[in-house]
Amino acid sequence: MPEYVGSFTRFIQDLVEEETPIDFAKIEDLSAFYREELPALALDALSKRSIKFDKIIIDEAQDLMNENYLLVLDALLEGGLKRGEWFFFGDFDIQTIYNRGITYDKTIEMLENEASFAVFGLTVNCRNTQNIQKEMNFIAGVSNESLHKDNSMPQVKYITYESEEEELELLENELSMLVASGIERKNITLLSPFKFEKSIASKITKFKVLKCAEDDGK
Repeated sequence: MPEYVGSFTRFIQDLVEEETPIDFAKIEDLSAFYREELPALALDALSKRSIKFDKIIIDEAQDLMNENYLLVLDALLEGGLKRGEWFFFGDFDIQTIYNRGITYDKTIEMLENEASFAVFGLTVNCRNTQNIQKEMNFIAGVSNESLHKDNSMPQVKYITYESEEEELELLENELSMLVASGIERKNITLLSPFKFEKSIASKITKFKVLKCAEDDGK
């Protein structure tokens, strides 16, 4: 059986391009391409060669929950979605960034048309501090718990700005304070909704910012 760890859309894109390179410069609607055309091309490629996985595990599965991608997953999995072994992890209510309009109920209904499965709700945050989880509960209107119960961790702090120049200055000042407080630079992570080249992090000069590996977000 083959093995693969990485972006699912990258996997099927590479699969398609083994026969025909994709000219992204000619694609007018990139969102529609990933939602409709790429899965169709992948199914065509899979009809010409046999690739089967004995198990499929997908994180951030909310971004792939549409009929087109389910058909591709069904074709890739030994036994298909009906009889194969698969695990989908995702937030199907709050984090449907690439799959607008797909709710938890719609996702369950869609999957029930393809297979029988068990549903487990994961409600304990194993990554963030208790203070961060409390803030997220307030913002998102949820009531999840945090595995970390240490209340001594810093409170969530909001910093506002009115221009890109001010944003850069405030960010560099904040980094300076973190380093001065004894936090190792390697333990500081900057998150942004933008790719590195378009983010304010790319303009930082007081510190060396290492770019993390990126994929297409799916």
